[in-house]
Amino acid sequence: MMFNLNITQIRCYVLMKMLLKTYINQKDEDNISSFMCKTILLHLAKNLRSNIWQENNLFKCLSIYISALQNCISNGQCPHFFIPENNLMGRKFSTEIKLILTERVQQLIYSYGQALLGIEIDELGQRILSSVNSLHRIEKTVAPNGKSKEVIAGSLSRDVFDRHESHLQTLAQLHKLDFSDVFAITSLLHCISKLTVCNKQANSLEKLAVRLLVPLLYSTLGSVIASCNTGFDRCVPEGALALFLAGIRSDILSGWLKLASALYCSGEYEKTEIILRIIGGQPEINSAQVICGCYNPGDPAIYAELARVSNERNEEAARQAITICIKFLPSEMNCVPHELLYEMFRSTEEDIQNRSDFEIWMDWAVVDCVSYLYFLQYKTYGHLRKRAEQQRALRNLAKTIDADFRLRHRETALNLLGQCLEHEGRGTHALQCYMRSINIRERNNAARMHICMLLSNLINRN
Repeated sequence: MMFNLNITQIRCYVLMKMLLKTYINQKDEDNISSFMCKTILLHLAKNLRSNIWQENNLFKCLSIYISALQNCISNGQCPHFFIPENNLMGRKFSTEIKLILTERVQQLIYSYGQALLGIEIDELGQRILSSVNSLHRIEKTVAPNGKSKEVIAGSLSRDVFDRHESHLQTLAQLHKLDFSDVFAITSLLHCISKLTVCNKQANSLEKLAVRLLVPLLYSTLGSVIASCNTGFDRCVPEGALALFLAGIRSDILSGWLKLASALYCSGEYEKTEIILRIIGGQPEINSAQVICGCYNPGDPAIYAELARVSNERNEEAARQAITICIKFLPSEMNCVPHELLYEMFRSTEEDIQNRSDFEIWMDWAVVDCVSYLYFLQYKTYGHLRKRAEQQRALRNLAKTIDADFRLRHRETALNLLGQCLEHEGRGTHALQCYMRSINIRERNNAARMHICMLLSNLINRN
């Protein structure tokens, strides 16, 4: 079975053994064995989608691997791959040792890859550091109209993506620990403060990434506050509006759409229409690169497209060149249209058992910017009784789903389109959308709920 693993899985295993020897089993300890790590890897290879295990996705795969090890230690469960009833960690460590090991692995997770620099085996850390230094030399020496621009653009994109992933992990911890609104607001404020402090010590590329990330947190914070308020008097408070306005500088669409979503759910359809008209008329939305932390980020070469529009480290050019998928947390529930809320309840108990920790976002409502733009237009124009504009938005949504290769959450877009078609009285076409959605993602898909409700309505109607 080990010989049948692909190169990324084997590299993950080798790196895990190095991390094990350097950080986890200290002073000749043997608490976690290589066989345990091998067993965990086999379970991951069996349960994760095969397209995750790509060479350009090594760090993310390693992060999933480390998180899986942490879960095994915390739960004291590491089932043998062939004999599941044989628990390799059963009565292996005392409570004290378990706490120590959990803390060590937690530090690896929070290092966001920096722990690799401390590995002395085969001089791995030094070799990585040398590669990074070489990259900086290339940036300085190659002519501005040559490959240096691609290097800068690629580095910037990966930096933004990695920091967006740390934002994702922070929000995941909010969900696991205590998702009260007060706790969510406090934690988001703490995260913003921490990033602001880090920004003072960062290099120019990192500072640019932080300036693109912090507005995401402002938008989320504004949405949580607005959700607390709209649950009572359906009004977006001024404090939340100020945060939304600070959040529109994250990328070309997501901050604006969070604001439009809050206004729509508060019943302010005229204001929502104004925002949707402004952002919908931007020509850049058809060419912006999608950055999404939910699925495989794809080949890093796609980020070279930023080189075409970015002027070295120009912040505005980078902002106009990307869109980041929109994530609504449970604490933002009152700022989410009911059609999208189903995505927060997409999983049955069986589906949850088939999820990894990497997929915590499945408890949220997550959607691509462009498809959500057309969906919000359809809903808003419907309330304003602008039938022609509403139908144009519906056609744009269908066209985007069929033709836009950038979509990461196509199954969610199909679910939204299906509900729009149900509203149009086109039940058969809606059912086709839901079936297409299930073909894309068989498990953890709200389409199953939509199919059941649609069939129930058809039966009761007849």
